[in-house]
Amino acid sequence: MTTVTWETAARGHIQARLEEVVQFLDRSDLLALLEGDDRLTAEGIKELLLSLAHVSGTPDKSVVSGSLRWLGHKVDVFLDAAAKSSGKAVGPVAVAVLVAYLPPLHHALDELVTLASQP
Repeated sequence: MTTVTWETAARGHIQARLEEVVQFLDRSDLLALLEGDDRLTAEGIKELLLSLAHVSGTPDKSVVSGSLRWLGHKVDVFLDAAAKSSGKAVGPVAVAVLVAYLPPLHHALDELVTLASQP
C-alpha cells in the first residue's frame, strides 16, 4: 500500500482540498464569529488558501500547515465554547451553523495538517 504524502499527492489534490476548506469556512460563518485581529487573520488566511489553491505546483506545506493549524485552533475554541454553554454563548442560529459545518471543516483541516506533517 502506497502512502500518500504532500509531495506525492495527485496533481491538484492539495489544491482541491484547500478549496474545500475555503468552502467550509464560508458555510460555517466562522469569520463572522471572530472579532478584531482574529477576524483579520482568518480573512487573510482564507485569501492565502484561495491563492494557493490556484498554484500550478504543490503549495508549500509549511505555509499551508501553519495556516490550517491556526484555523483548526479557532474551530476547536468555538466548538468547545458552544458545547460548554449549550449554545447560549453564540445563539441558536449560530449553533445550528456550528454543528452543521464546523465538524466537517475541522476534519478537512486535520486531514491536510496530517498530510503536511508527514516527512
